[in-house]
Amino acid sequence: MILKIIFHDIPLNHSYGCEEVAEQCQLITFAESLGRIESLITIPYYQTHADVELDQQHRLGITPKLLRLSVGLENPTDLIADLRQVLAD
Repeated sequence: MILKIIFHDIPLNHSYGCEEVAEQCQLITFAESLGRIESLITIPYYQTHADVELDQQHRLGITPKLLRLSVGLENPTDLIADLRQVLAD
């Protein structure tokens, strides 16, 4: 399953954003690779879609505030707890 998380209310220059969320997850791996059995989190704007032209990124909804979560085989309760511990701050 692929989920996307968009931080609408975080200004681009805010000190706590997508990078911090992705880096502080303990169970979910911050990585570009897809197609694995482990859950992965990416920031498409800086990673998988960095070479896409800005106007096309905009049309696709690819912004610095977008996280892409590829859910693996871990226990869903553990994944939710991992995201909650990061987003609760």
